Formats: sequence, C-alpha cells, structure tokens
Amino acid sequence: IYIAPLPFNQNRIMDKDFITNIFLLCEAYFYGMKIRPIEIERSFNTVEAKQYDNGKVQINAEQFLSCLSQELPPDAFCLVGIIDTDLYSESMTKEGKVIHRNCSSMKDISKRTTILSITKYDPLVNMDQSKTISKEKKMKLAMFILKRVCKAVTKEICHMFGMKNCTFFSCNMNGTGSLSEFDSKPFELCPICLRK
Repeated sequence: IYIAPLPFNQNRIMDKDFITNIFLLCEAYFYGMKIRPIEIERSFNTVEAKQYDNGKVQINAEQFLSCLSQELPPDAFCLVGIIDTDLYSESMTKEGKVIHRNCSSMKDISKRTTILSITKYDPLVNMDQSKTISKEKKMKLAMFILKRVCKAVTKEICHMFGMKNCTFFSCNMNGTGSLSEFDSKPFELCPICLRK
C-alpha cells in the first residue's frame, strides 16, 4: 500500500509527524501489508481548478485521480493520495446542465487508486487565520484531526480491498452523511467486515 502526501497549500497540519502517524496506524490496521511512502514528482498543472474570491481553491477530483493513477507503482496493491485542498466532482442533469459538488474523496477501484482531501476534517479551515490559538489547543486539535484522517484513510483502503459500506453493525465502514455522524462511528471494523 503506497501513500502519497500531496501538500498543495503547505497545510500547517500536514507535516512530517502527521504523515508518519498515518503510516504507523496503517501498518497496525493492515497488519501484514507493507505501507510505503511515495513522492509524486508529477505536475498536476493540467488538472482543472476553481478559485474563489476568498482565495479558496477546489481541484477537479476526476482529473486529479486520473493523473494520480498513472503513478501507481508496479508492485502496489493500491495508491492513496492525501491532499490538503478541496476537491469537487462534476455531474450532468437531465437538462444538460453541469453541476459541481464538493467531495472529500474519490476512488477508482479498477485502477487501485484513491484520493482523500483532509480539509473536511480540519475545523480550522474556515476560521479567521488572524485569530491566535494556544499551543495546548493546537496540539489537541492536531490529534483530533489526525484521528479523523486516519479513520478516513483506513476506510478508503478498505474500499480498495473491495469492501462496501457496512449496514450490519456500528463500524468504520458505515456510510456517513455528516461529520458528527462520522465522528460517532468507531475506528474498528465490525465482525462481519473483519471476516471480509
């Protein structure tokens, strides 16, 4: 399992320790699989992006995933890209109108590649950056975000194994419709998902 950190915004959360902790957790969660970092040198300049008046940027998830899937190493089971920028997907209505939707992740199981945006899991992403936060609060917040991201990464990798959302018990593979619902789900897999 290859994990590629893709920091576009030099996110204050996505530092070396943050990424190392994700690797350590994945090694324990997927015991027996090798978890390896991979640096993607490729330029993603061809991927469409939308920039808003407030400076916020969203990247086209389908195009980004297509580019990332070309970087899949030959010995990889799967490649997980972790990005610190919002993603969006496009769909078309019956009337032919293109709709943009925010998305936090996208996967292509046939190409064994998935991307995950960490911005959804960071409560400070929409906060006024001029406000100061105590060091203690920053540390607690970093651990909270790390827990969320680790839960999301492990779920995305389970999807790469072909596992679908769980409807049997309270489980990491449950589908969620909000962050509060996501936070309420356990980190562990239920007995049925473990059996899978």
